[in-house]
Amino acid sequence: MGKYQLIRKLAAGGMAEVFLAKAAGPMGFEKTLVLKRILPQLALAMEYIDGPSLRTLIKRAVAQGLDLPPAVCARLIADACEGLAFTHDFADPDTGQPLRLIHQDISPDNILLSRQGAVKVHWEASHWAGASAPPGKPLRIPRFSPSRTR
Repeated sequence: MGKYQLIRKLAAGGMAEVFLAKAAGPMGFEKTLVLKRILPQLALAMEYIDGPSLRTLIKRAVAQGLDLPPAVCARLIADACEGLAFTHDFADPDTGQPLRLIHQDISPDNILLSRQGAVKVHWEASHWAGASAPPGKPLRIPRFSPSRTR
C-alpha cells in the first residue's frame, strides 16, 4: 500500500482495517509500524508498539493473583503524563503557536507499553483533526469512543 509493505492484517472493523507493515528507508533502514486504513481509501501510519496496553497488563496480573508494585504503577502513570504534557505543549512547526491538544480519552486501553520499556499514549486520528483553538483557549478534542469504531 503506497510506500508501505503490508505484513499481515491485525484487525478489521466497520470503519477501518489495521495492518502490521514496514516502511523502507535509506541504506536498508526499515521501520515496523501499524497502518490503519480507514475504509474505503484513506490510510494512517502509526508507530508500532510491540507490547501490551496497560489494561492487558492489569488483566494479566489479576489473572495470576499478582499486584503491580506501586513504584511500577507510579512510573507508568508518570511516563504517560509526560507524554501528554509534551503533546499539550507541542507547537505548530510553521507558526510556532502552541496547539494545546487535550486527549480526553485517557484509559488503560490507550496507554501502551513497549517491550523495550517505553510508555506511549495512543491517539485516534480524529484527535488530530482541525487542531486549532482561539488564542488563550485549550483545544478540546471530542471523545472518540471505541463503540463508534465498530
